[in-house]
Amino acid sequence: MIKAVIFDFVQTLGDAAEGYKDAEKNSQEKLYKKLGIDTWDKYKDLYREERKQHFDRRDFSRKNVWIKMCEHFNVPADNDFLNQLENEYWEFVKNSMKLFPEALDVIKKLKEKYKLGMVSNSQKDGSTKALQNDEYKKLEKLFDVIVIAGEGDIPAKPDPAPFKLALEKLGVNPDEAIFVGDDFKGDIDGSKKVGLTPIWLKHYSVKRNWPEAEFKVDEITNLEQVLDIVKKL
Repeated sequence: MIKAVIFDFVQTLGDAAEGYKDAEKNSQEKLYKKLGIDTWDKYKDLYREERKQHFDRRDFSRKNVWIKMCEHFNVPADNDFLNQLENEYWEFVKNSMKLFPEALDVIKKLKEKYKLGMVSNSQKDGSTKALQNDEYKKLEKLFDVIVIAGEGDIPAKPDPAPFKLALEKLGVNPDEAIFVGDDFKGDIDGSKKVGLTPIWLKHYSVKRNWPEAEFKVDEITNLEQVLDIVKKL
């Protein structure tokens, strides 16, 4: 019997796609100028590869990517500049982030019957500040438990620790909860390994190259479909 529904936040409940796009463009261009180089194509290819390698390691620090780019071009990292660039990056994300249209209604309906949890990877320096705009706060108060993976001594998803912590705080067993997320490796594979029932949310309104599923999993294109699946479990 399902007693709890646990969600990822970014790109599951909150849409920050345009903010990430603008933030990346701003930071790439400003870092390129700061490095004082004239090889844009080489720079862009290296940037994308470095970012991919960091993300594959579940290291989501943009600053770490920029430090490696400085090393690639033998330019000393200017810590003050990189800190400012990081602040600008997350301001773009925060200011653009809005809830998906159906998110608030779905959460309110689930709240009537189930315990609600959120497990989201830290977006900046082990904090939730990059998420905390008025849109986020509309949802925050409806959740019984919020775990920010990557904050303090809590490792980032897909490590089992943040999932287990959320279950412990909710007071439910893994087979009594489902997890809804958009990232296959971090959300779907990570939650499944803990014993949660995963639901892979692939928003129809988000343009993205989705990876191939490595096992059979319920796939949905909008949050309202969560209500139908939960009723059947």
